[in-house]
Amino acid sequence: MKITPIALPTVVAGLEDEAARAALQRLVQQWRERRTRNELRRTYYDGHNKLKDLGISIPPSLKGLEVVIGWPAKAVDSMSRRTILDSFTSTEGSEELLAEVQRIWDDNFMAAEVPAAHTSALMHSCVFVFVHRGRPDVGEPEVMVTARDAEWATGEWNARTRSLSSALSIVDIDQATGKPTAMNLYLPGVVYVIEQVPSVGIYQVVDVQVHSMGVPVEAIPYRPLLGRPFGRSRITRGVMYLTDSAVRTMLRTEVGAEFYNAPQRYALGAEEDAFVDKGGNPVPAWTVMLGRLLTLSRDEDGQLPTVGQFAQQSMQPNIEQLRSIAQQFSAETSLAVGSLGIVQDNPSSAEAIKAANDELGLEIEHWERTTLGPAWQRIMRRALAMTSDSPAALAAARSLRVRWGSWATPTEVSQAQASQARVTAIPRLAETEVELERMGYTRDEIERIQSEWRRAQGGSLLQVLAAGNLPAGTGQPAAQPVSADGASDAAADANDAVADANATKAKADAMGVLIRAGVEPQDAARRVGLEGVRFTGAVPTSQLEGV
Repeated sequence: MKITPIALPTVVAGLEDEAARAALQRLVQQWRERRTRNELRRTYYDGHNKLKDLGISIPPSLKGLEVVIGWPAKAVDSMSRRTILDSFTSTEGSEELLAEVQRIWDDNFMAAEVPAAHTSALMHSCVFVFVHRGRPDVGEPEVMVTARDAEWATGEWNARTRSLSSALSIVDIDQATGKPTAMNLYLPGVVYVIEQVPSVGIYQVVDVQVHSMGVPVEAIPYRPLLGRPFGRSRITRGVMYLTDSAVRTMLRTEVGAEFYNAPQRYALGAEEDAFVDKGGNPVPAWTVMLGRLLTLSRDEDGQLPTVGQFAQQSMQPNIEQLRSIAQQFSAETSLAVGSLGIVQDNPSSAEAIKAANDELGLEIEHWERTTLGPAWQRIMRRALAMTSDSPAALAAARSLRVRWGSWATPTEVSQAQASQARVTAIPRLAETEVELERMGYTRDEIERIQSEWRRAQGGSLLQVLAAGNLPAGTGQPAAQPVSADGASDAAADANDAVADANATKAKADAMGVLIRAGVEPQDAARRVGLEGVRFTGAVPTSQLEGV
């Protein structure tokens, strides 16, 4: 594998702080040490890995044949495409908080950035996500969330704080020379922006950004360990070995196909000159073996040589070997053998397919629960902290949680049946967004459903009001019997007060429905019989919920 030479600077003009210079040297050294393995894994992912020939059964003329096995990419993509960050939720139900989160999400195109970051983490063992202020004057969002793979970023891990103590990001390179032209050095409370001066070729600090966010970089590893905090790649040594073995097997199959279509022949009693060309040079053995026509003359005794053909070899051993390699690859990556192109004699049942995917599903759920979820929550909290320094807003940001899409593909019928069973056991689940999420609806679909519910409820109420009636429950309760001694008078007065309070509450609820349906507040108050109500302009949280 050819590695493109890239020189990173360890001496930067304007970087006067001794600790900053030492951190830069350590980061550059660490990046250099990891670069070869990172590029090697990308090579396997892209299918550009070279043939590792054992020098036994593959003829020289066919060693240049390009054979590609896409299994490493399959190992990565099969997991990343099932790791779906659907949305963020808040345990406090703050609509303003979620609206700000959605704005940051949309401004940074995170619907595309997040899956790409997951793919890079699986390929290289980790990915680095940077949060920093943007420049709206040049078209950047107010807060920028950008991800860099391990080929272009690195960091130092602090085991005490369980976070990065420093990080380096290569922002831009010269496409002609491959040399970095812009880098960012992240240290606690400060970011050094380093650029190359084109005229002299040296690097210098062009900007120093001071902040109070510590090191605003989050490392997202895959399968981290205590002694290996940056995790491990999904393209393991076992995956690479099995891929090389599969490539050799496929090439042997290609060679076997050539012999199958051009069977080997033999000649007994043939003269030596039958195997030399007109210039007296020996004919290459492969030319004789692959030749379609062989011309032989009689010997000095007038006898013709005995010519025959060997039995054609079978390619079945190669096919069986490829099947065996695929089964080992399946065990290494928790993929179903069928997803590797190996067709079983008997079609798999739905239960067998689910069982084959369960192991990968458990791996996905473990990664989401232990690593991805906490990491993306911290990233979004940092982004929110850059938009507001309000203590209340920062406290609300700690209620953020990540909602993950299902890695499985259940049918709509099975989801509906499971939902019915849950609601039967706990009826109030039918009133929650959680149950809609469990049924497989996306965030956008849930918002549309709730919006249509509110419009339908508002329309029904308008029809009731147009008929001159209030909703049920606003009338007076049945009269209480009066006792002979008149002791029920006080109870009757209390009942009247309760009835008046219930009627007022019903009117207020009806007014709230009208306002949410788009009716002007004063007009809504008049329609339900609450003329003279004064509005403060405040919108209570309860008014965001359905009545």
